[in-house]
Amino acid sequence: MKWWGVFLLSTISITAFGQELPIGLREGLLGNSGVALTTSTAASYYNPSLLRDREDNSYSIGGSSFSSMKLESSGTHTSSTNISPSYVSSILVGDSLVHEFFYLTLASGTLWSESQNTSTSYTNAMNIGISRFGYSMAFRSIPFAMQFLGRYTDASLIGYGEGQSPNMTFHQQADVKDLAVALGLSGHARFKSYSLGFNFITRGLKIYKAEKGFTRIFVQGSPNPNDYIITEKSSAPLSISEERQSLKIGHSFANNGHEFVTDSFLVETPEAENTYNFYQSFGYMLTSQNGHQLMTGVRHALGPEIKYFGQDIYASVGYSWKTRGLRSSFGVFYNQKDLNTQYSVVGLNFASEFSY
Repeated sequence: MKWWGVFLLSTISITAFGQELPIGLREGLLGNSGVALTTSTAASYYNPSLLRDREDNSYSIGGSSFSSMKLESSGTHTSSTNISPSYVSSILVGDSLVHEFFYLTLASGTLWSESQNTSTSYTNAMNIGISRFGYSMAFRSIPFAMQFLGRYTDASLIGYGEGQSPNMTFHQQADVKDLAVALGLSGHARFKSYSLGFNFITRGLKIYKAEKGFTRIFVQGSPNPNDYIITEKSSAPLSISEERQSLKIGHSFANNGHEFVTDSFLVETPEAENTYNFYQSFGYMLTSQNGHQLMTGVRHALGPEIKYFGQDIYASVGYSWKTRGLRSSFGVFYNQKDLNTQYSVVGLNFASEFSY
């Protein structure tokens, strides 16, 4: 294979996007912990069974107002600065069931990548959107809930590169659209100041996938000085990591305005079935008598590939207040990964929930 072929394939393979955003008015500032939280604000993501505790209808909207990401991998520099929504939902409280319709953004924005060595240079821009949406229903009589979940990924890439020998330029495009559905089962139990919760999501069923890519190469002066050759061929498709089967188990300890939460996450890897990544999160929330709240949390990966604290970490801190039927929050978050790639993101988060 020619050198430019190897270069293009390696460039496409690093475009998987793994940014972790705060999700939920409280949960996102508690290290993304909330499977057993006393007052859940993003139940359909953490544990739909917690909808059983809701007494009022509500609308909730949360967002990452600003995030800046940097990634280094195999000599390639990738960066992005984005404004993206996080969690939008509507909760309807009935006599027998509590319903939630929700839309969740896991990633949204444009990534810019640059690579350069002694003989080549390459630049690309990738637009990506990874979202979850669906419907959750929790039973009022028992602490159990079901969820119907949709997973959608849409990504497109445009790239341009130059080579010195031979005198060559190339243009590259790739697109992928992927839609899958899954079923979720969840439950929880309350024991005075202690709570236990779980949420299980199936692998799901792929119902639509479309992908394409091509590379157009322009070569001048080969084999003769005045020759100009244009070649087009198929490129490797974009590779985006997909969420698969997962199990979340959470604990909460609450007493006199203090609440400590810890969640364990088992997430099946995209590479192999029944092989899981493991994450542990911890969060603490202090609630004053007038409803003001201070929150902080951390989430870290565990496993044989993790050699030190901070190698794969998400941390957050924030403040929440209530004005009549409107509760709002504001905070900052930081996410860092130093595994096969060096990746970091820092941002501001805001969220609000209106009950009626």
